[in-house]
Amino acid sequence: MNRSSPPSLPLRFFRWFCHPDYREDIEGDLIERYLKTLELKGYQNAKRQFIWDVIRLFRPGIIRSMEGNQKLNSFGMLKTHFKVSVRNLIHYKSYSAINLLGFVLGLGIAISLFWIVRFERSFDNYHTDSDRIYQIMGMEDGQNGSQIPSGVIYTLNTQFPEVETAVSVHGYNPQVIEVSGQKFKMRNSYFVHPEVLEILDISWIAGSPETVFRTPDEVIIDKPTAERLFKLEDPIGQTINFDNEFTLTVAGIIEKVPANTEFPFEMIIPISRHPWKNDLRNDHWGGGDSSFKGLVKIKEGSDKSSIEERITNIARVQKNFDYDSLSFVPINAVHHNPYNDPFNYYSPEWLLDWLIYIAVFLLLIACVNFINLSTTHTIVRRKGIAIRKILGSNRWGLLTQFIVETGVLVLISIVFSAILAATIISYSNQFFHTNIPVASLTSIDFLILCASLWSLITIIAGIYPAISITNFRVLAAFQKSVASGKRSPIAIRQVLIAFQFVIAQVLIVGILIGTKQMDYLFSKDLGINHENVLMVNIPEPDNTLKRERFRQQLSLHPAVKGISYGLSTPSASHSSWWAEFQNSRFEDRLLARIQFIDEKYLDFFGMKLLAGRKIQPTDTAINGALVNEMVSKAMGFNSPEEAIGQSVKGWPGTFRIIGVVANYHSESLKENIIPHVFAYRPNRFFTANIRIGTENEAEALAAIEKYWKDLYPDNYFEYDYLSDALNKYYESDQKFTNFLGLFAAVSILICCLGLYGLIYFVCIRKTKEIGIRKVLGAKIESVIATLSRGFLKPILISLVVCIPVIWNLQRSYLSNYTFSIEFNWNIYILAALITVIIASIPVFLQARHSAMKNPVDCLRDE
Repeated sequence: MNRSSPPSLPLRFFRWFCHPDYREDIEGDLIERYLKTLELKGYQNAKRQFIWDVIRLFRPGIIRSMEGNQKLNSFGMLKTHFKVSVRNLIHYKSYSAINLLGFVLGLGIAISLFWIVRFERSFDNYHTDSDRIYQIMGMEDGQNGSQIPSGVIYTLNTQFPEVETAVSVHGYNPQVIEVSGQKFKMRNSYFVHPEVLEILDISWIAGSPETVFRTPDEVIIDKPTAERLFKLEDPIGQTINFDNEFTLTVAGIIEKVPANTEFPFEMIIPISRHPWKNDLRNDHWGGGDSSFKGLVKIKEGSDKSSIEERITNIARVQKNFDYDSLSFVPINAVHHNPYNDPFNYYSPEWLLDWLIYIAVFLLLIACVNFINLSTTHTIVRRKGIAIRKILGSNRWGLLTQFIVETGVLVLISIVFSAILAATIISYSNQFFHTNIPVASLTSIDFLILCASLWSLITIIAGIYPAISITNFRVLAAFQKSVASGKRSPIAIRQVLIAFQFVIAQVLIVGILIGTKQMDYLFSKDLGINHENVLMVNIPEPDNTLKRERFRQQLSLHPAVKGISYGLSTPSASHSSWWAEFQNSRFEDRLLARIQFIDEKYLDFFGMKLLAGRKIQPTDTAINGALVNEMVSKAMGFNSPEEAIGQSVKGWPGTFRIIGVVANYHSESLKENIIPHVFAYRPNRFFTANIRIGTENEAEALAAIEKYWKDLYPDNYFEYDYLSDALNKYYESDQKFTNFLGLFAAVSILICCLGLYGLIYFVCIRKTKEIGIRKVLGAKIESVIATLSRGFLKPILISLVVCIPVIWNLQRSYLSNYTFSIEFNWNIYILAALITVIIASIPVFLQARHSAMKNPVDCLRDE
């Protein structure tokens, strides 16, 4: 080893970074210093000293300037780039308009989707201690339940020091409220423990948690409710008659709660005033209403799992406890829990994931479209770029120019996209089951989202076109061929076009499958006749005289075809009562839905009796009841007749089976058919089911309202169609399908813009070839076919590539439904035909335009 020479690696590094004008002198000094240190202190010290000297020299003034940087004024150049970008966008109007349209459509919808998903996933995140607040859920047979008995709440408060507080919240909407003689309907009224006002963040206008609920007869209302009930009067101290049962005094006013909460309080009443006293007992561990929910706030550092395990062990030994276990669900996750009976609405996670995928797909399609059009636009601008290169522009300057140009275009697109997104958001409840405040689109978060998208898209969409545009040889710019190197720009663009159409094809198949599934859901025979059925609440179920008088009056009206009473309709999303039943033939306890019906119920709804007889009013004396096939099969019987006479124990008492009814769908088609028990209990007939004729619907509605108000003048009249109630099962699915149709249309439009750019590129590149073909006798049809042939390749490739993607996505989507359509390849073939036909339109139009040109113009030298 020659130690008289300094280390080679640091020396090479010095020679690389040092300015050439200073290199020789500084290098001589470094070597001289190295040799002196070597003589005095040895090789290792000299080596370390040399490396340190080289590092210290790596500083401004000594480092050589990068090529062209010595002449660069950053601010001035950016200003120039911006001016040139604006001029180019104005000069090339068609190119700018097409790019702008593609970006605005893709970005606008993507921004609205991102915002919808962000809003849906922000539910109840705004509470100060949301990380310590949980909703208590029960687990039974693998499914959760949201009804929590008061015994659980009392035990958590008294036996668990780790629990800060536990409360009950019961959604209870009255039939009517009355203020100063005027009747109103309340949609979001709740009985709560007062501690709820401290657990959840609530903004107060008048009153506070410390000053309200000093007596059970006080009530809190939100500002919109106060304005609706009391107009311009001061609500504090005013009285509200609640359901003709008791009077409440307004003690507090709160701001309207945010839209992103599962607790949309409009009226809050102390739970001590609740009319269901039995459900409020501290030793109540049995069943109850599904709207009786429990919230718990644990202390910091407490182990949630330990609390869950201990409260479950306590609950299991209690009499009539319905669940196998209890669990705590974070309050900000309840909105996406499919087993929660929501106070607001349910938003499935899978749906939000799909919206994110679609938003990303639309952004990618828009970026790919811009890349295609930008590289295509090189043909028009190649000479101008070449002249700039000849005049001394370096590659970095040209790259910066095109990145800035992309940024300007994307910035303009962002502005228009934000306007489009705001418009979509304002109609979000029509498109999708959500209600986002439009004001949030002016928030800092929204501006940050737009800025992030601007940066990301400018980089993704701008880098490749900028490199491609500045990479060609100067000489090639003055020739007809713009391709440089061995790779064909057309091949790259064909790959991008194929990628676009894979996404578009997936969306088209998605909308076809979604539409067909929706048609299936709405047309499938549910086992009941639900056409033209009105549901009207009966305020006084114990008053048999009024109820029968109402039936007689309606029966005499020609527009009314029939009337039947029951707890609810056979398929209802509300008033669903459940109970556990026991029989020696059951493998375990049987959880069944119980329905109280009158003697006309089966005939009214067209429900088929398979064995035994129909129910009669006299069956209350013998506790006779009907069951459906599910119960009969749970007993192990092969035929319904075998179940007749069997005794079943459960609420509301032991009964004897007198008939078996055919199975029908009482839940949405996402769920399995469930066991049913039907009993005659006239004091629980809460719903009048009325069938009317379609030819004189208005007359029937007027008569029903008149007779009802004559009998129940102190109550608020309202009705709903059973068919509308059934459709609400699939409201989110229907809106998602409609939204998917919008996405598919936008993606196809953007893809067609990309195709237009590509065919434009080819037509310009083959201008002379077209002229020669026409001179040699080629017909216009032949020229069009020649130009169009190359574009079938990327489209056909996309049709093949998307097959496995479509197969997996449709399986994932249809798996959300217990009853669904079978995947039919005709759907894929139809989608492929739609794609090919739509994609052929811009190709054919541009090819025909080029084929129709005069050959003289095509062959003229530029």
